[in-house]
Amino acid sequence: MRFYKFLDICFSKVGITKAFGVPGSLIMPIWQNLEETEIVLCSHEQEAAYIAEGYSKISHKPVAILSTGGPGAINSIAGVAASNLDSVPMIFVSGRTECCKAGCGMRQEEGISDRNFDSVIMTACTTKLSLAINSPDELIPKTLRVIKTAILNRKGSTHISLPVDLQSYEIDDSKAKVALQELDFHRNNFKCDYSIYNEIIHNDCKSIIIVGWGCWQGDCIDEIYQLSSKIDAPILFTSKAYCCMKDYDKCLGKLGYGINDVLLDFISQYSPQRVLAFGTSMSEKDFSDSIKNVIEKSEIFVFSNAVNDSRVHLPQAKWCEIDNLKEFVKYYIQNCNMVFFNHHKTPREIYEIQFNTYLSMISDFDKMADMLCVLNDYMESDVVVNADAGNNLLNVATLIKPKNIFNLFLDDGIRAMGSGLCQIAGMAFANTAKRYIAIVGDGGILMNGNVLYFIKKHNLPILVIIFDNNSLGRVRIGQLLTKNYVESDLGNVDFISYAESFGIEAYQVNDKNDFSNHICSFLQNRMPKVVCIKTNKDEIPISLKLKGTWN
Repeated sequence: MRFYKFLDICFSKVGITKAFGVPGSLIMPIWQNLEETEIVLCSHEQEAAYIAEGYSKISHKPVAILSTGGPGAINSIAGVAASNLDSVPMIFVSGRTECCKAGCGMRQEEGISDRNFDSVIMTACTTKLSLAINSPDELIPKTLRVIKTAILNRKGSTHISLPVDLQSYEIDDSKAKVALQELDFHRNNFKCDYSIYNEIIHNDCKSIIIVGWGCWQGDCIDEIYQLSSKIDAPILFTSKAYCCMKDYDKCLGKLGYGINDVLLDFISQYSPQRVLAFGTSMSEKDFSDSIKNVIEKSEIFVFSNAVNDSRVHLPQAKWCEIDNLKEFVKYYIQNCNMVFFNHHKTPREIYEIQFNTYLSMISDFDKMADMLCVLNDYMESDVVVNADAGNNLLNVATLIKPKNIFNLFLDDGIRAMGSGLCQIAGMAFANTAKRYIAIVGDGGILMNGNVLYFIKKHNLPILVIIFDNNSLGRVRIGQLLTKNYVESDLGNVDFISYAESFGIEAYQVNDKNDFSNHICSFLQNRMPKVVCIKTNKDEIPISLKLKGTWN
């Protein structure tokens, strides 16, 4: 059996059906010979990694990305790092020059001599595991280790660097057969002694539930809502977990970007005795000093398979290691008592007050914010909104009201401009039955606008909304403090012609009625579309405006 065949079977065994990437001479034996795994061509390696991440987020399947060595490996790193931060199971396979040519100065050679670079060293801190194969004996064991590491426990990205000559190496069939049996594991077949948490479960008290991204990855959203109903606990959502929100009477609101004083005052007056956090690391981006101050008198329990930040950021939190969150929440529901607490104001009322507080801050100057509010009329069950990094993300996070699970995703990972647009392309590629709206700034479209080729090639149902303020908006807003605008202007780029060059319909939009008409048209015909809206470069995101700080 050739090694590329072994790798193909490995992918199939663990549920990988797609490999995204860009070909090159050092990855060709694998690229040309995968049969079980579909190769999906992208126009740039960074784009490929971000698309793969979006595909995995929606499909709940592990993914692979393939690249040649040298520039291919370097270009992939940002997306690989984002996948690792988002706990997305991704196997990154990059090519390398032949074993016998190491140190000879070949093109795209890797190493530590003659100013070369080593992709394994580069990806060591951006993945769960990065390994180089240097001999035929290492092919099977290192490949298995990389694949299992990406998928087991807290998921993430892994990397393996393969010499081009070993990619087609003939491996022993009997050894391959035995090795493949190691991948016959059931990823959710873990055992945990939940009874050790019975004291928590049986002890009725006033609680608040916090939902993190691990709940989405662990497919336990419905169970969380059932638990909330049974113990009468309001629910808060971390910024990664906005996709878990829905119109629900115990939905209290958003942490991270969406938090404001209305929410903090309610929690303080509510005085929860217990905080039950599921699938979150309780990191500072969502748990700032303001929220820490109102929950610090509560007992804080964190149920997750990997929680490190909470030990530093919230040392009083009690970490409960759970390797199967869905089964644990089911156990919690079965064994806890139904309770009811008398709320002076319901969580839904507080959520509405928070939202209206943000709406009250919108002035005639805030065109982006005003336009975004239009989208709330179109948040149907099959509509997915994704926001790219920038001022647009801050406004989407506070002003878009999800009605259903799945409605709202935020670009996360390393929060790079252009990543969100690529991720939504991956989401749409995974599930074309839904309709997708991508919110991006002019800086973001300049970063990875090449993904419009992928969107048009596959006729993905994506409406791309570009908020064009002729600047790097987040930087520009920070510069407002000093009025020293150092190299943050982008100039007047013709994004309409740019989109049309890919064969995509594109329109300049000036008012809300025109905007609504284009949204309706897109939702009806489901074909790729771009609309561009000119905004003022000094428009401050509403959440920052409310806080009175621009950074």
